[in-house]
Amino acid sequence: MQTYTGSILVAVNPYQLLPIYTPDQIRLYTNKKIGEMPPHIFAIADNCYFNMQRNSKDQCCIIR
Repeated sequence: MQTYTGSILVAVNPYQLLPIYTPDQIRLYTNKKIGEMPPHIFAIADNCYFNMQRNSKDQCCIIR
């Protein structure tokens, strides 16, 4: 299960392998705004990359 809390992604590990980290999933989330697609870590990463390019400033993404 994954959900957004503001610009934070909350994910719960289901203790099983899921097909959600494939190249096809990466393409689905590329150049999309947060909330345009279902919650996913790729959405957060793409948003960080977009902001880094747009603002010419480093971004920080904490995965815990």
